Formats: sequence, structure tokens, C-alpha cells
Amino acid sequence: MVIICAGVGRIFGRIDMERETTKLDFYTKRFVKQETVVSRQVADECILVPIRHQASEVDGIYSLSTVAAWIWELIDGERSVSQIRDAVLARFDVDVETASRDIEEFFEQLVKIGAIGESQ
Repeated sequence: MVIICAGVGRIFGRIDMERETTKLDFYTKRFVKQETVVSRQVADECILVPIRHQASEVDGIYSLSTVAAWIWELIDGERSVSQIRDAVLARFDVDVETASRDIEEFFEQLVKIGAIGESQ
């Protein structure tokens, strides 16, 4: 099982953005959940499950932290990454730098596993 977390502090390897403009572009993007991944609440845990034709094709399930699950619910294709970051800042006691870094890393992981894609 791979654990995806988002919260206060560092959660994955730091993303190396080549230019600040790339980072700014990232925050204007909107993402949608992909139909190939479903989320389920199991007890007190939110998990992401890839949908495949055969069980042997599933790489694993992904467990989300409380903060990550809350962010997952905000991903709707309408909100930009910047708006989601602002919502995190309003709800949680975290500084802008930490929230930004964690959100960038979380979204990178979600894209990598095919859970989200850019909204058209």
C-alpha cells in the first residue's frame, strides 16, 4: 500500500520547478478526478482505488491523510490549484510555503498515479 499524505510538513521529495513562471502556471490550472480511480471511505480512512479490468493490473490502493482527503474533495475541475491552496490556508494552521510545497507534491503524486488530470 502506498500512503499519500498532505499536511503540515514535508511529505514527498521536493519538486524542482525550473522556473517561477512554471510554478505560477501550475497554480492557475484546474484538475479533475479521473474515472479510472475511485475514492472510498473505509472506517476513518479515505482510500483511492484504481479501476482496472483485471485485479493483476492494479498497482495498489492509496490511503489519504485527513488533509489529503479534504483536498481530494475540493478537486472538481472548477477550482484552481491556487483556490484550493487558499482554502487549505483558511482551514488549517499552516504557512504559505509549507502549504504550497505540500499541495504541489500531492498533486504531482495524484497525476503520477492517474487519479487526476488537467481540466479542459
